[in-house]
Amino acid sequence: MLATVRQNLAALTLAVTLSFLLWSVAVSQQNPDRTDFLPQTLAIRTENLPTGLVLASVRGLPEVRVRITTPSDYFYRVRLSSFQARVDLGGATPGTRQYPVLVETTDRRVRLLSWDPEQVSLTVEPLTRKDVSVRITVDADVPFGFAARDPRVAPEVVAVSGPESLVETITLVTVNLNLAAEREPFIADLVPVPRATDGSAVRGVTLTPQRVHIEVPIEQQAAYRVVPIVPTVVGTPRVGYQVVGIAVDPTSVSIVGEPGTVRGLQFVQTEPVDVNTASGDSIQSVRARLPPGVSLVREQTLTVRVQVAPLTGSQVMRVAPAVVNLSGSMRATVAPGAVDVLVSGPMPVLLALEPRDVRITADAAGLEPGVHTVALKADGPSALTIERVDPQRVLVTVAPRE
Repeated sequence: MLATVRQNLAALTLAVTLSFLLWSVAVSQQNPDRTDFLPQTLAIRTENLPTGLVLASVRGLPEVRVRITTPSDYFYRVRLSSFQARVDLGGATPGTRQYPVLVETTDRRVRLLSWDPEQVSLTVEPLTRKDVSVRITVDADVPFGFAARDPRVAPEVVAVSGPESLVETITLVTVNLNLAAEREPFIADLVPVPRATDGSAVRGVTLTPQRVHIEVPIEQQAAYRVVPIVPTVVGTPRVGYQVVGIAVDPTSVSIVGEPGTVRGLQFVQTEPVDVNTASGDSIQSVRARLPPGVSLVREQTLTVRVQVAPLTGSQVMRVAPAVVNLSGSMRATVAPGAVDVLVSGPMPVLLALEPRDVRITADAAGLEPGVHTVALKADGPSALTIERVDPQRVLVTVAPRE
């Protein structure tokens, strides 16, 4: 009985095993394994470095390419986070040598085949520390009119620690300041930069503290602003003329000086421009008139142009009309014997105007003996305008000569 049971169990086990093998073969044929490199590389992590030692640099470590085998339908679902590449520095001593790279995965569906590189060259040095002074350098000074006092820094000395070969090259740490836009006291906590003797920045070391506190007192020594220019014109043009326009170039200037005085200035006047007895435009170069303690940011002259033009007016004159184009065998009389003429124009011309300068005529061409109403024609200097003739028509009596 027992023998029969054993035979049945053996047969059952064999059947299950054969079934599993057949299933595995079928699955393998439908979803074969894929062997290839991971699409992404792994960063190398260092660990277990003994106390008192430090890596000279970890920036040059290569990344690792890993070759794996996994089912084809799973290959692109493999997660990079399930892998790690590390270098165990537990037995490291100062110097440069090759260390093996260890690659591991937590993904059970992945089989690691190989990786590249299998070793990396690392330099291990003693961890060194020294105190270095902090130097403040002002790259760009405060704006014009302000003054920056000597910077204050706390602490004045920082501790630099790192690989011995790097720490030994460092002679100072610097903080560079740009005060070009600062008008108030400058206060900030900034990160200093360790530098070698040649001034180059040194990377790969640690500063303690990582930031320093800097204060730079800034005071306003002079204020500056842009103010308009107001021309000063003195004198009286010639009789009959007037000032009709004043212009200045430039129209504004930048001034600098004692803050209180500068803030109180709303404009700046020019030196006087004299137009006494002027009968035309006057262009003069003058300077700005500034109070004590104030000056121009840029020394310059100002050009003032004063436009002088005649005054305009009008006057009425009594003028006797003249008969023109009368036949030689005829004589004529005009009634009224004088007319009023309203003339307008520049005052200098009006003041010099006499009745003979205005000609009023009655055209008698073709007139027969008798009394005729004739329109008057007026002519005068080109600078003047004849506004009105009153009356506009006169009686012209034509008669034969005796």
